[in-house]
Amino acid sequence: LFTSMANQIGVALENAALFEQLRTKSQQLSALNTVAATVNRSLELDVILKETVERVCGILQFDAVWMYLIDPSGQELHLMASKGLSAEVVRAMSRREIGKGNMGKVIESGEPLVYEDVQTDPNYLQYSAGRRIQSIGFRTVCNFPVKSKARILGVLNLASYSRRRFSPEELELIGSIANEIGVGVENARLFEETAKGAQRLSAL
Repeated sequence: LFTSMANQIGVALENAALFEQLRTKSQQLSALNTVAATVNRSLELDVILKETVERVCGILQFDAVWMYLIDPSGQELHLMASKGLSAEVVRAMSRREIGKGNMGKVIESGEPLVYEDVQTDPNYLQYSAGRRIQSIGFRTVCNFPVKSKARILGVLNLASYSRRRFSPEELELIGSIANEIGVGVENARLFEETAKGAQRLSAL
């Protein structure tokens, strides 16, 4: 009897674990589809980034999300959209020199940086140029490369005031979202270049 009960409990626990995995996967797919729909809603770069940053901040429950793109010269990063940052902070962070700090390392390596506690993490203290994020009071910070066809276009940054731990699935989801944004950025730029080319032809 006890053996039978133990087996039934084991099956129930296994089913519960499988259900939780499916529920989590479903939520992640829903989040990714929501971001994809937002990215594909417009071909105007400013609109795409503003709406996407707001959507990502809400879906992933971060206190702040902001997005940098590499400028055409390839020498600077420009802050293009943000959610959860004060106007003063946005002004102070509007431009960043490529090759410095955590974002410079992300662009160089093409790999994300995730700090669960920037207040104590020695790697953050080593790579951070001005430690501005630490001074704002954030605890957890993620820096993800935004790519399109293996080319890095910028960096997606996410931060929380409280400490967070991430599962591999959560980090995979954020990476997928960053790639989705990269596709949207590339499409918007191609549309803009095509429109400018058409204007030049019509002026001839």
